[in-house]
Amino acid sequence: MYDEIVVDFPEGVDYLGSYDSIPAYLRAMLEPEVTPACAWILDHLDYPAVLRRWESDGSRLVIERGHVYRLAEELVARMGPSVAAVETTSEDK
Repeated sequence: MYDEIVVDFPEGVDYLGSYDSIPAYLRAMLEPEVTPACAWILDHLDYPAVLRRWESDGSRLVIERGHVYRLAEELVARMGPSVAAVETTSEDK
């Protein structure tokens, strides 16, 4: 039917999927870890704090045109302050 599109990302860049926002990505990653009876908690998480914890290894999550990428710590260090940690707004919750 369709040929698979293969994209080679630069070393240190991982494509994580298509999401509306970084908090939407984080929520999708956390959902399988929460039992259905406790799923309500996902509506009340402090997603900026979750993002800070997620990036505590020095990596950065970035979103471009609805696609979320992880930039490895080494790449972030080479790129400098242009990829500083992203602050999410309360609208992203």
